[in-house]
Amino acid sequence: CIEWGRFAAGRLADRSIAANYVNEQSDTAIASGAYGAIKYDRLRHLKTRLDPSNLFRLNQNILPFAATPE
Repeated sequence: CIEWGRFAAGRLADRSIAANYVNEQSDTAIASGAYGAIKYDRLRHLKTRLDPSNLFRLNQNILPFAATPE
């Protein structure tokens, strides 16, 4: 059973986003990986329209198109 579990985990590793909790403050790559490119792009457009100065950034941050990482 343990061997099968390790085998299955190894096969699924390449499909993982390397995070089981998306609310990390430091890494926007986790959020983009969790949502996928199309949804993340849509979220960035919304963020650009609603929070262009990135005031609300101390969360699972999605950078607006005009902002640059700190």
